[in-house]
Amino acid sequence: MSAIDYIPTRHQLTLQRGARLSLRDAAGTAVSALEGCVWITEERNPRDVVLNPGESYRLAGKGLSLVEALSRAQISISFAASARAVPSRDGEIEQAVAAPARY
Repeated sequence: MSAIDYIPTRHQLTLQRGARLSLRDAAGTAVSALEGCVWITEERNPRDVVLNPGESYRLAGKGLSLVEALSRAQISISFAASARAVPSRDGEIEQAVAAPARY
């Protein structure tokens, strides 16, 4: 297997307070707070979620999901096979996982 054949499905990231991770079509992707506190909101879902250390949440919807650090936070993302991360407006995260971003 060449390096290009391997696409990691689990990542650990450190987000500074206010940093955002944008996920598109990420249904089934699990987000876990290892340190700090993060806020998660999903397109077409009126319920927002706040994760404290040790808590996890599995994204349910298609469309755009945002993960924002409410404090400096370390998170684990376990991507579903069809999910991909896209850059947030401030360019903090630029990890393409399954497909190029569509704008």
